[in-house]
Amino acid sequence: MSPLRISIYISIGILLLIGAYIQVYTSRIPALPQKSTDPSACLWQWVETDTFGAWTERCKFETGTWFIVPDTATHALNEVITSPGQSEPEFYAIVVQEFTREPNAELASILPTLSALSATPTDGSCVFTEYERVAQKTRYLLSPVGTLKEQYDAQNQIEVPEPPCGPYGIGPAGKRYFETQDDSPRTVYFVNLGQDGTLIDPDTITPH
Repeated sequence: MSPLRISIYISIGILLLIGAYIQVYTSRIPALPQKSTDPSACLWQWVETDTFGAWTERCKFETGTWFIVPDTATHALNEVITSPGQSEPEFYAIVVQEFTREPNAELASILPTLSALSATPTDGSCVFTEYERVAQKTRYLLSPVGTLKEQYDAQNQIEVPEPPCGPYGIGPAGKRYFETQDDSPRTVYFVNLGQDGTLIDPDTITPH
């Protein structure tokens, strides 16, 4: 067989492998969301870290350009803003962050990790409670119990309190929860939808 023919066969093989990879890669990405924060100002973009991805929006408002960027160091998708007149984006909030637990471990096993990152108590005063089951996904709230709950409820009657379980737990404003997926039981996603929504479709969070 001539060197030219060998080269042609190799090139065809490489192209077939690339095509197969693209087909597998695109098949795992969920369908483009139909709703948008503002169709005239926002564009959907698929953004991913080294371990998961999701459909996110890039929006240009009067306040600046808002969009989502991956942070592979913390396994997170972060919301950032480039204000008018600025060239570099500024961090605004974590919108999705991935945590890993040992096989068959309780969800509470990630509390020490959360405590190392924030003010999350590990003394049993904050617990995970299931609140929603959607399409092979289970969602949980991190909420106070016992004395901490009583103190939080009382303070909430007279002023806006700090989230009792730290920034990963429930609070007087915004929506935050944790999610596990049936096909990836070791992975736990923290999802922060904020007070007025966020530039991500949480139903499209997909592991690699």
